[in-house]
Amino acid sequence: MNFKILITSVGGEFAPKLILSIKNDRKIPTKIIGTDVNGSAVGKNFCDIFYQVPKASHKNYIRVISAICKKNKIDLVLPTSDEEAYTLSKNRKLIENKKTQLACTDFKTIKIFNDKISTYKKLKQLNIPSPDYIIINKSSQLDIEIKKMLKKYKEIVIKPSNSRGGRNVFIISSKTKSFKIFNDRREIVTNLQYFKSKFKNDLSKSYPLIIMNKLKEPVYDLDMLAWKGKALRIIPRKRFNSAVPNDGHIIVNDQNLIELGKKIISKFNLSWLYDCDIMYDQNKKPQILEINPRPSGSVVVSICAGVPLIQDLISLKKGLRISKVKTPFKKRIIPYKNLHQID
Repeated sequence: MNFKILITSVGGEFAPKLILSIKNDRKIPTKIIGTDVNGSAVGKNFCDIFYQVPKASHKNYIRVISAICKKNKIDLVLPTSDEEAYTLSKNRKLIENKKTQLACTDFKTIKIFNDKISTYKKLKQLNIPSPDYIIINKSSQLDIEIKKMLKKYKEIVIKPSNSRGGRNVFIISSKTKSFKIFNDRREIVTNLQYFKSKFKNDLSKSYPLIIMNKLKEPVYDLDMLAWKGKALRIIPRKRFNSAVPNDGHIIVNDQNLIELGKKIISKFNLSWLYDCDIMYDQNKKPQILEINPRPSGSVVVSICAGVPLIQDLISLKKGLRISKVKTPFKKRIIPYKNLHQID
């Protein structure tokens, strides 16, 4: 009998790769039911069944997802967007039953992860390393606090507290003569003069803001599989291009990152599969940029490298032990080159 997985937000960039990686695994027969707000979502044609659903913020969202779960006798619900993880976790009792289980942590923790200010405050409280930052609640504070931070650091980062996926991120650097725009305006590098004249108003509706020290590239992704606060697998991945995860990764044997992942899992008592973004500071110490309350889209990198993370989730749902697999350190993966079409 097929194990039925409901995957949300199959319109995401990595959704087809994630679905194909599950279907290419012949060890456990699966049936993929996908949902998205967009009826033409890119992952639609890779699912066995697809449903267009309301936004997670819509009053009917939970009712619709619950009906889909009951109709299709879903075994596991795997949210792949922050908003849906938030809403589903908040309404867990309306989704879960004897058969259906939701693969994300408790609502209280997800609420923290979904806001960077709350995340950084909690990390500091738990003595988990995170960037040096200040909070800006209104525009009149911005110029003053930018100048203060530029006295401490040569480069700083300004971003909304609810920013995700590197969106609306500004890097202020005295080294830049004008400005450079990366990744479809997700990241803009500029100097203070150009920021004030060209970009400051772009953030007028994004308060509160965070100003933090610029950390050293590259960006590392950490896939963290856990159960009841115990780390089961931790896969550190270094991006080839910090701003574009789809350009590929190399799996690295970095014990600093692995120990940091164990600490996050333990302190937040996590279960299921999560992702966090990490960069090193000038003192060569890893700092947490964000913790995502669900798997990252680029989790397909670890899966393509041979780490059976989806099998692991199924095993956890069934109450079984996960298989023993060595982490494929030094393996390089470019997602669109390392996946093949299913039969």
